[in-house]
Amino acid sequence: MSLDLVNLVERAWNTVWDNKYLIILGIIFAFLGGRTQTSSLNFNVPSTGGGFDGSGGFEDFNEDFGDDFGEQMPPPETFEELLEDMGLDPAMAATMGALGLGIVIVIVLIVIVISLVAQFFARVAEGGMIGGVNQINAGQESSFGLAWGAGWRRALPMFGIYLVRAIPGLVFAIGVLIWVFTIIGSLIAAPTLESGIEGLIAANAVILILVIATGCVVAIISLVLNALGVLADRATMIEQTNVWASFRRAIEVIREKPVDVVLLFLAQWILRLLIAAVLFLPGAIAALCCLFWPLLLAVTGLIEAFFSAVWTLAWMEWTGGRSEPVQGSGPAFDVGPEPVNV
Repeated sequence: MSLDLVNLVERAWNTVWDNKYLIILGIIFAFLGGRTQTSSLNFNVPSTGGGFDGSGGFEDFNEDFGDDFGEQMPPPETFEELLEDMGLDPAMAATMGALGLGIVIVIVLIVIVISLVAQFFARVAEGGMIGGVNQINAGQESSFGLAWGAGWRRALPMFGIYLVRAIPGLVFAIGVLIWVFTIIGSLIAAPTLESGIEGLIAANAVILILVIATGCVVAIISLVLNALGVLADRATMIEQTNVWASFRRAIEVIREKPVDVVLLFLAQWILRLLIAAVLFLPGAIAALCCLFWPLLLAVTGLIEAFFSAVWTLAWMEWTGGRSEPVQGSGPAFDVGPEPVNV
C-alpha cells in the first residue's frame, strides 16, 4: 500500500504539537547543527570622479601620473622585488608568513574541534527526536529527559553516520586546499612573477576544470549519502544497528519502498521551499531585531522536529513498526551496559 502523505503529515504535526519537548530538541539540533538562514550584504562604493573609477580603463589614471609612469615604476620581476617595493624585507616577510600560516592552521583546527563537538550534541538531539517519537508511538512514557537519554545512548553511531555523510565533502575540501597552497608555493618559487603566472595558468587550467567536475560529482554523492543518512538515523535509533548496518538497512528499505521514499523526499523539499518562501520576509524582518531571535529559533526547532517526526513515522510504517525495546525507564542519561539475565 502506498504511503498516505496527508495522514503522515497530520500524525507528525499532532505528535510534535502534543509533545512540545520535541520542539526543544529541534531547537538544539538546529542551533548546534548550523541550520540557520544567512543574508548577504552588498557594499556599494560611490565614485568620486577623476582618477580610476572602473569605467574608463586606465586612461585618466595615466593622464594623472604621466605616460612614462611605467618607465618610472617598472613592475617587479620577482616575488622578492614585489616585497621590497612594498617596503618589506623578504626574510622577515617569509618568517611572518610562516607564523601567520601556523596561526591560521591552529585557528582552523580549533574551529573544526568546536564544530565537531557541536555536531556531536546536535546528533544527540536528532537521536532524541527520533527516540521520543518512537517512545510515543510505542505507547510508552516519554519526556525531554527520556528522549535525550535515548539519543545519548546512541550518540556514537549517530555521530558515526554523520561522519560518513561528511567524508566526500571533507576529502574534496582538503584536496582544494592542497591545490591552492601548491599554487601559492609555485608562484613564490617561480624565477619571475610573469613566468610564474603564465606557468600557473598553463598548468592549472585543466586542473580547474577537473576540480569543478569533481565538485559536481561530490555534490551528487553527498546528496545520496544524506538521503541514506536520514534513513540510517532511524535504523540505528529504532533497530539499534551499528553505523554500517544502518546504511545497509536504509538501502534495504529503499529497495522495498522506492516509490514511497522518493515521493516523501520530493514532498519534503517542496514543503520546505514553501515554508521558506512564506517565512522569508517575516524571518528577514525578525532577524534585524534580537528580541525576535528566540521566536526564530522556536520556529526553526518546530520545523526540524516536524520533519524528523515525518521521517520517523514513515520509517515505522515502512518497516511494520519493527523496533528494539525502547529505553523508557531508569535514569535518562544512563549509558552503562544493560543488566544481563543469568
